[in-house]
Amino acid sequence: MPRLLVVTSSYPMQDNPASGIFVDKILRHLPADWEITVLTPATAHDTVPRREGHQSVQPVVYAPRAWMRLAHAPGGIMPQLRRHPWLGLLLPAMLLRLAWCLRRQAREHDVIYANWAIQGALAGLVTLGWRKPLVTALRGSDVHARQTLSQRLFLKMTALFSSKITAVSDDFATTIQSIMPSCGPIVVVQNGVDDSLLTLPPPDRTLAQELRLLSIGSLIPVKDHRTLLHALARLNTYPWHLRIVGEGPERKGLERLAKELHIENRVELLGAVSPAQIPGVLAHHDVLIHPSLAEGRSNVVIEAMAAARAIIASDIPSQRDLLGTGAGILFPPADIAALHDALASLTDHDLTSLGLTARQHILDRGLTWPGAGRQLDGVLRSCLEAGEIR
Repeated sequence: MPRLLVVTSSYPMQDNPASGIFVDKILRHLPADWEITVLTPATAHDTVPRREGHQSVQPVVYAPRAWMRLAHAPGGIMPQLRRHPWLGLLLPAMLLRLAWCLRRQAREHDVIYANWAIQGALAGLVTLGWRKPLVTALRGSDVHARQTLSQRLFLKMTALFSSKITAVSDDFATTIQSIMPSCGPIVVVQNGVDDSLLTLPPPDRTLAQELRLLSIGSLIPVKDHRTLLHALARLNTYPWHLRIVGEGPERKGLERLAKELHIENRVELLGAVSPAQIPGVLAHHDVLIHPSLAEGRSNVVIEAMAAARAIIASDIPSQRDLLGTGAGILFPPADIAALHDALASLTDHDLTSLGLTARQHILDRGLTWPGAGRQLDGVLRSCLEAGEIR
């Protein structure tokens, strides 16, 4: 039975069950002969190891209980540090504790699977010379055009230490290759969707009725909900109501902006919902709007496509790859007028047809969690069997 050691700063926890849900999903769809141990920073309410099927989840305690707020927050570690700079004092403690647990556990495992560059660099450094294959998944937030010095250092270390690097889409793999030319070929392991989304009936609405608009994402600047509110404030083509699912530091600012734009009665901020609730949320809406400024690949967009929802999204590479084949409506990022025009253009579209086209695109590309599990399994086993070590 091959043994897999996973290290990740985002993973479903009691404090935030939506944190890193895609990491949990892909691990659950690996073949059952894998024995999996997950190392992830603990939270105030999640410090006790637990067993889930063939996974052992081991929260890593790195500070007094009430202080463990660095990981699993909306947007990840870097946005949390920008919101609460004092948490930076805990970063060395968290990394040292993860490093100690990695070093203790690595000898007992056959392959290491790190999620995000900082974990890849850490895993490579502490197990250097142990001849353990290291697969690092880069997912978007750690590969950004405006990188800090520390981010560039982590990326260089990841490229140096990893046996294989995976990306969530072809265009993102190209981006990684351009930023890290020394890292070798990038393997694409795409995220998937739950089967329950593929059975939802498409919306059957006319624009004479109030159109039920939805946006899902952490309330952080990169998701750019502000552009969406400004665009909707100009929209008088049809009646509409927007619900925003997600939590984060932008909440109060978005509430103030909705009042300033006099649309507070048509905008609801629902807060975070559990991953299990997402199919039900999508089922009660007609159009998903995703104005994000940067994504490796948006799970929300993939889920909405599988649910046969019409989609309006910013024209960034990962979303162009998904929707640019007639599966959705794209607009230039951060462009209020263009987003307004995209919203107004819904009167020219058959929403049911648009949603079904999006769903077929998901099916044609095999973007399911079983498919993602098979892709990752292939990468891990190839490293193990070929002895691809650092």
